[in-house]
Amino acid sequence: MFQIVSDSSCDLSAKQLEEAGIAVVPFYITLDGNRYLKEGADLSVQDFYEYCVQHPECYPKTSMPSVQDYIEAFTPYLKEGKDILCYCITKLFSGSVNSASTARDLLKEAYPEREIRVVDSTLVTGLLGLFLLELSSYAKAGHSLQETFEKGEEIRKSAAIYFTTENLYYLAKGGRIGKLTELAIRSLNIRPLICFKTGELHPIGVSRGRQNSFDKVIEIARKEIKKQKLNLSDYTYGYGWGYDREEAEPFFHQIRSLFKEIFGAVPDFVQVQIGATIGVHTGPYPVGFGFIKKASPEINK
Repeated sequence: MFQIVSDSSCDLSAKQLEEAGIAVVPFYITLDGNRYLKEGADLSVQDFYEYCVQHPECYPKTSMPSVQDYIEAFTPYLKEGKDILCYCITKLFSGSVNSASTARDLLKEAYPEREIRVVDSTLVTGLLGLFLLELSSYAKAGHSLQETFEKGEEIRKSAAIYFTTENLYYLAKGGRIGKLTELAIRSLNIRPLICFKTGELHPIGVSRGRQNSFDKVIEIARKEIKKQKLNLSDYTYGYGWGYDREEAEPFFHQIRSLFKEIFGAVPDFVQVQIGATIGVHTGPYPVGFGFIKKASPEINK
C-alpha cells in the first residue's frame, strides 16, 4: 500500500483531493510581507484573490512548504505501514521538491522498511492536478508504487496548458519582465498568451482585450488538438480560472463548443480554481485550458 502526496500547487479542491485520496502539503502565502499563512488552511484561494482585487497595488508572495511540513505530512502514513509517492511542483518554480527530499532523508532511519519516493513532477497548477487524478485512478486499480511511478513518467510528457491573464503587472512586479515593457503593454490593453509544457513557460503571443485573448487561446487550442491528433477518449481535459468563475464562463463555453465541433461530444472537464502559487504571478484573472494523456483509458470511461 502507498499514499500519493503533493503540494498545494496542484490546485485541486478539498473535495477533489478527498475523493481521489490524495494528501497535500500547503504552500505559504504572505499578503503583507510579514505574516505567512498556509494556503487552504489559514487562507482560502478565494480570499487570496479577494485581497488582490481589493488591493490592486499589492504584490503577494508564496513560500514553499518546509522540511518539517513534509515530515509531519509523511509520518502518519509511514506509521500506518504505507509507502509514499510524492510529486512536487516543477523545481523551476519552487524548491518544494528539495524540502520533501530532505524530509525523506531524515525519516529513513526511523522507517528503513518504508519507501518514500519524491519526484519533481515538472508540472504546475491544474496540470499537476490532472496528473495526480490520473495516477490516483491508476493506483486504485491495483497498480504498485513502481508501476504508478512508471506510468507517471510516461503521461506527464503529454501535459500542456494554454492560458491568458488580464495583464503583466504581477509578472513585472516579480521581475519576470522589464518594467518599461509591462507599462507599455498595459497602456495598450494587451493581454499575454502563455503555454506551459515540457516543464517550461513559453510566450505564445499577445492580444488586445479580454474577449480577444479568449478567442486566441481557443484558436491555439484548436490547432494543438489537430496537430497532436488528440482524441476524446485517451486524454483528460480541464479548465481553470482565478478570482471570478462567472467572468471566465464565456471562455469555458467556447472550449465546450470547440470540442462539440471537433469531436461531436463534450468531455467531463476537470474544473480547477487556479491557486496562489501561480496567482501571485498572474494576478486575479488567469483563465486557461489544459490536457494530459490518461493513465489507463479503460478505467476512465
